Amino acid sequence: MSQEIMESRMLISETSGASEFTHDTTYTKIFVGGLPWETRKDSLQSYFDQFGEIIEAVVIIDRSTGRSKGYGFVNFKDP
Repeated sequence: MSQEIMESRMLISETSGASEFTHDTTYTKIFVGGLPWETRKDSLQSYFDQFGEIIEAVVIIDRSTGRSKGYGFVNFKDP
């Protein structure tokens, strides 16, 4: 199961109701590929801040090495 799905499930279970987690990310969430292994969440967010307000930036990490798998996601507030 991907890190993103696990985080989403944890967020849903932590909220008082599923209706709080109905934000459609179809037009606000982008895939970012080709990231260097040393990329971290803060540097990804810093770069994409120039394009708009960010709700979340996630770099997918390999559990065994602790390094980036080379991709991530950025979720903007507005499309």
